[in-house]
Parts: sequence; C-alpha cells; structure tokens
Amino acid sequence: MKEITPVIVNIFGEVIFWIMSILTLGLVALIFRWCFKVWKSFRYTRVSVEQAKYLIIMDEGDEEKVLPTKKVVGMNNEELVGVEYRYTLYIYDRSATAEFNDAKKGKVTEKGAFVMVHNEFNMTNNQVRAMKSGMSDDKIIGSQRLYGVNSTRIKLTPLWSIFIDEGLSAFNLYQIFAAIIWYFRDYFPYAVFILVMAFVSLLVTCWVHRTE
Repeated sequence: MKEITPVIVNIFGEVIFWIMSILTLGLVALIFRWCFKVWKSFRYTRVSVEQAKYLIIMDEGDEEKVLPTKKVVGMNNEELVGVEYRYTLYIYDRSATAEFNDAKKGKVTEKGAFVMVHNEFNMTNNQVRAMKSGMSDDKIIGSQRLYGVNSTRIKLTPLWSIFIDEGLSAFNLYQIFAAIIWYFRDYFPYAVFILVMAFVSLLVTCWVHRTE
C-alpha cells in the first residue's frame, strides 16, 4: 500500500458526481472506473481514522480502492479500527510509525499506522514453554474474537460482478458501439456477428476468472 486516506462520504460531492454521470450517460463514471480513480478530493472528506467509515487505499500500481472500515474487539476487550485488504486483516495502531515518500516533502514519518494482525509466534522459547498447559479461557475467547475462524477458504467473486466488470471495459463498450454503427449503415449481419463474438468473449473471460 502506497497511501491510505481515512474518509467519510461527501454527500454534496457524491450527488453531483452521479448527476454528472447520468447527464453524460455514464461516461463520467466510466472514465474514473477505467482510470481506477474515485475522485476522492470531491466525493469524500478526509477525517481521523476513528471517525472514518471508509479507507481509500492506493496500491503499488496507483489504483485507488474504497474499502469499508470495521470495528474489531481486541484481546483486552478494547475497540479497534480494522480493514480487510487482500484477504488480510489490518488493525490501526496509534503507537506504530509509517514511512512514505511525499512528492514535495520527500521522506515523511507519521505516527499511527495500520499493521497486519499477527500471531504469537514471536514469543521466546521460555514464553512458549510457560504456556505448555495451554491458553487461558479468556485468551482463547479473545483470540477467537480477533483472529476469527481459522480457514483458508477464499470467497469467490460472484459471476454477475465479474460479468459487469468485464462488460463495462472500454473494449467491450467499443464493440457495442461499433455494432450500433454497422446496424444503422445497413450491415445488420456484420453487427450481429460483432455482438455474438463480443458476448462469447465475455463469457470465456468470466469462465477464466472463475476457474483461476
């Protein structure tokens, strides 16, 4: 993660964004979708981590993703702010520090960072031997609450979601636009052929996504 921005929705900016998208027949929304941007300076308001309802995360490829925050109860019954990113839970730690490169200021260090929820394997040998009788009931409950179910099952993306994501790509929309043009120029068979091939290609892409 290159950058994390805690935000809440700016109602005014969100309404204007969707009005512009409707007036342009979805073109504004599609442009931001293709660019992997969310127009965070207009649609969202930056707040503290404790107040945030969402986190805007910029990954290594400069793609922006909006992820909802969630309240997590810690080992000592304290309330923590967490976010799930790439199937991993991260917890906001006020005592941790984060370093990043700012375009104007250079290397910057900030207090407070999201850290990956880790296990207890960083204990010393003496600490491990001291636990030979097992964990206490309170610690077992706290661990289950924080770490959740021990499972490697990954939730699959619904087919309809894959279908919409791929169908709204620039290539497929261009194919539909080309088919409309050919239809009004009296090339009906060619227009049908383009639509059929685009639909088959879309189905194959969805199948590849699901099987990988």
